[in-house]
Amino acid sequence: MYADNSLGRRLALHFNQLWLQATEREAESIAFKNKSKLGEAVEELLDVNLSKKRIAEMKRLFGTALETASRSRTDIDAVYIIANSQQTRLIKPFFDVNVSVFGEKLPIFGSSRSYLVDESKSQKRDLNDLTFTEMPWLIRNKARSLHNLYAKVGEQQTQLKKLFAFGFDAQRLIFALKQLETLTDQSFDGLTGQLAITKNNRIKRDLEWSRYQQGRIIAVAKTDQ
Repeated sequence: MYADNSLGRRLALHFNQLWLQATEREAESIAFKNKSKLGEAVEELLDVNLSKKRIAEMKRLFGTALETASRSRTDIDAVYIIANSQQTRLIKPFFDVNVSVFGEKLPIFGSSRSYLVDESKSQKRDLNDLTFTEMPWLIRNKARSLHNLYAKVGEQQTQLKKLFAFGFDAQRLIFALKQLETLTDQSFDGLTGQLAITKNNRIKRDLEWSRYQQGRIIAVAKTDQ
């Protein structure tokens, strides 16, 4: 599920290409144009809109006294959301209320765009059970001395903290490149993630998974993914 703008479409296309390459199956996608259409997009994805139409037809035939409850489809393995933090906080509750109460919990994943530095506890609760990827430095207070240094600048914006981390890792990588080129099974523990060099001399960055849980963010063990 992605925002219907140039960035959202580009990220969704790239995700779908990688998904097809890895699974040989196409991922089902749905876009939303603005915040007012989020509920409709979620209902369409889960086929809840079709269930509501069937309920309306039954009430037309047999009267409005029928006791009814809309159903969601049960063949979805997981949902991956490509949206910014504000949009994701609006999307997640729509899934919570539209998945059938008798159905299994739907795993929901998000990209680093879903995360915002210095979120409040209530904002975290809105995203309860969302699993997402992000730079370790932004999540685990890694390199405390650098956080203290950054705090002196007086900026807490997510994008600026990411740029700071990329610059810091780039400077450190200069002195580690030769070692990584020689020992291809080695990786570099950076602020932005686990960094390694591929066979075509490109830097590959691996991120860890984190999850919103009861107003907190916790690390997700690899065995839980």
